[in-house]
Parts: sequence; C-alpha cells; structure tokens
Amino acid sequence: MLRERGRSRSRSGSQGRYQLEGVQRRDSERRRRGSSSARRAPRTPGIPVRTALIALLVGVLVTFFLTFCTMRSKVKEAQTAAKDAQTEVVGLQSKVTSLQEQLTQLETAKANEGVESPWTKTGRFTSGDATLDKYVKTFCDKNSDTSMTQDKAAFEVYKAIAWSDYVERDAAQDPRGEDWRIVFAKQYYENDQSGNCYEYASFISYCLQYLGFTDAIAQGVEIEMESGSWGDHGIVYVTNTDGTECIIDTARGTNGWMISPDTYNMRLLDFESKKPEEKTS
Repeated sequence: MLRERGRSRSRSGSQGRYQLEGVQRRDSERRRRGSSSARRAPRTPGIPVRTALIALLVGVLVTFFLTFCTMRSKVKEAQTAAKDAQTEVVGLQSKVTSLQEQLTQLETAKANEGVESPWTKTGRFTSGDATLDKYVKTFCDKNSDTSMTQDKAAFEVYKAIAWSDYVERDAAQDPRGEDWRIVFAKQYYENDQSGNCYEYASFISYCLQYLGFTDAIAQGVEIEMESGSWGDHGIVYVTNTDGTECIIDTARGTNGWMISPDTYNMRLLDFESKKPEEKTS
C-alpha cells in the first residue's frame, strides 16, 4: 500500500511537473510573440497616410486659390464691361435727348412756318417759300374776306387773277425743275401781277391752298384743239368743296372756274424732270 501511494504521488508530481513545464513554454511563446509584435510596430503605415492627407489638402488649397483668381478676374472683366455699357447708355441717352430737342425745335418751326390763314384747319399756310407766302396772303386778303364762304372767297381771288393782264415773256415760256410752280408764281406777282397761263395757274394754285383747298396744284398739259393740233397750256387741278374733282382754266375767263376735266382731251407734261440746263426742242 505504501508503494502504491508513493507511486501515486510520484505520478502526480510528474504530472504536475509536466503541467508546469507546459505553462512555462506557453508563457515563453507569448513573450516571444509579444516581443515580435513590439518590434514590428514602427513599420505601421501611419506616415504615408499623413503625407497623402497633407498632399490632398495642399491640392484643395491650390485649386481653391486658382478658382478664386479666375473668378476674381472674371468679376473684374464683368465690372469693366458693366462700366463700358453704362457709359454707352449715358451716351445714347444724351443723343436721344439731343434728338428730342431737335424734333421739338422742328415741330415748333413747322408750327410757326408760313403765314397765318383763317381758312386752313391748322390756321397757317406755307408754299415752302417765305417770300411767296407773303405775296399769296397779301393778294388773297386784298381780294376776299372772312365774311365770305370758302367758295365765294376762292372765286373772287380767281377772278382777280383771270382778269389781270396776260403777258408773254421769254422767261415764262419754259417751265422746268421741281420748283417751277414756285418760280412761276413769284414771277406773276413780281411782274405787276401779270403773266401767261403757267404763271396764272401757279399763283392761283397757291392762293387756293391758302383758302383751304389743300390739294390744288398747277399742271402743264397739252390740249387737243378743234384743228386737231395740240397746244401746251397751264391749268389747275383741285377738289371742290362738294368733293368733285375739277380743273380751273383762266383762258376761259369766269367760265373757267371749277369745270370738269372732261372738258378737254388732255395729256400731262412733265416739267419736274427737266433740268435747268436742258432746252426744249
């Protein structure tokens, strides 16, 4: 029994020793692994990550700086363009103001041009020539007055011209140019209120305009005679107060007042396109 117990203790001690040795070996292995881990710690990738972050931050800052510089440049360009546009607007406004002033002056001048007329809707009359305007007003006011009807006043003025002296002058035989009516009307008045058919027609047409017949116009025509030949003549086209289109012909005396255009077989003559240096055949 003692041996067995001793043997049993011996086994037990042996087993304990084995267990202790195993624990020691495991502790030794842990220490080796721990020391190995401690030696590998400085090799962790901490530095490359920090460098990448710094590089990224620098890149962001550079990009922001470049973007800021670009935007600042564009802002300056926009400000410069805005100033230029504002300067241009100010210049245009100045031009508009100047044009408006000129227009006002023209309207004022137009409203005051010519001479006063009690017969026209606007209260004024102009032939386009200030001297002729005065001639017409003086003649019409002398031979008519506002107590008359428009037709009566016009007829009285017509009679005064139709019964004036008929005179053929070399300077009155060849109407030409755009202003031939003004030229011939002034010739009639300045030559002691006398002249030929062209001068009569021209002066009568402006007198009628002064008396409110605004569409009255002198016209050169050729008229077919009973013999079959054609003769040149000066007449006036006008619309009567009743709306009838008429002609006026001083060659017929008082019978030439407001007659039908069908009275004659006529064809128009073109004096406007004839230049002053040209000569008639």
